[in-house]
Amino acid sequence: MKEIWFADSCEDDSSSLRLIVRAFDCLFTFQCSLFRMEFQVLNTFKASVLNNSVSFNNRAKTESRRIFMNTSTSQQQQKMI
Repeated sequence: MKEIWFADSCEDDSSSLRLIVRAFDCLFTFQCSLFRMEFQVLNTFKASVLNNSVSFNNRAKTESRRIFMNTSTSQQQQKMI
């Protein structure tokens, strides 16, 4: 009788061990997927900031060119007068 009980108990232990290993595997997979999502969000944010920065720089350059052109045009007009 003891041998059967021992065999049953070993079987339970191995299934418990499999369950624990499966739980750790799921937890690790979940953490990896969270890390991937975090990394994607960070990259998207970084790209967005860079795009906004480039866009802002382009607008600033365009605006400064426009102001310069207006200034130089008005100076030329004043010289003509």
